[in-house]
Amino acid sequence: MFSQVQSFLADYKNIDADTITMESSFTVDLGLTSYDLIEMCVHIENRFGVEIADDALPVMSRVADLVTYLETEKFSK
Repeated sequence: MFSQVQSFLADYKNIDADTITMESSFTVDLGLTSYDLIEMCVHIENRFGVEIADDALPVMSRVADLVTYLETEKFSK
């Protein structure tokens, strides 16, 4: 799942994929704004076929948080 998220983020914000790690912070390391995060969630929901709960976004600060969430959603269906 990490490689899929890494590839998505690299394409989404034109970021070098090699700089994206599980520990990368969306705002500090990847430079995403709060608007970017909301827009990213919409694209992720469409691409991965999941729904990200409104209360989940504020606690996702790192790539690892998103990967864990997606893995949990994928396997809970």
